[in-house]
Amino acid sequence: MEVTKVHFKNILYATDFSENAQYACSYAKSIADQYNAEITLLHVIKEEIPDLLIFDAGMDRSSSAVSDRLTVQKDIFEEQTKNIISKIKNEYGDTQIGIKDIIVVKGNPVKIIVSTAEEKNCDLIIMGVKGRSSIEEMLMGDTVRRVISKGKVPVLVVQNPIKK
Repeated sequence: MEVTKVHFKNILYATDFSENAQYACSYAKSIADQYNAEITLLHVIKEEIPDLLIFDAGMDRSSSAVSDRLTVQKDIFEEQTKNIISKIKNEYGDTQIGIKDIIVVKGNPVKIIVSTAEEKNCDLIIMGVKGRSSIEEMLMGDTVRRVISKGKVPVLVVQNPIKK
C-alpha cells in the first residue's frame, strides 16, 4: 500500500456555538497552524418550519402582504447575521484563530456544510459533536453522520472529553 502525504490548505470549521463546537475550534486552529492552512468558519441558521410557512391561518394573502412578510423575514435574518458575526468576532477573534472567511447562512445544515466545503475547496471539515441517546438521534437526525456520508472530503468529528 502506498501512503501519500496529507496536506490541508483550506479547513471548514462548522460551529453551532455549543461547548463541543468550541472545543473543536482548538483542533481547527492546531491543524491550520501545523499546515499553514486557512480556516473558513461556517454557522448555519437552521430553517424552521414556521419560516417556510409564510401563510398563517387568517393572514392576508395579497401580494403586498406576502411581500411585507418576506421583507420582515429578510430583516430578521440580516439582524441575526449581524449578531452572529459580532459574536464570532468577540468569542473567536479573527486573528486569534486565523479565520479567513466567516459565513452565516440559513438553510439545511447538512446541505450547506457540504456545499460550502465544495465551493471553498476545503480539504477538511471539522465539527464538534455531543453524544445523543438513540431516541434523540432518531428524532432529530444526525447532522454529523449525514455530512460524513454526503461530503467529498474528510470530516474530523471532535467530542469534548469533559462532557463524556
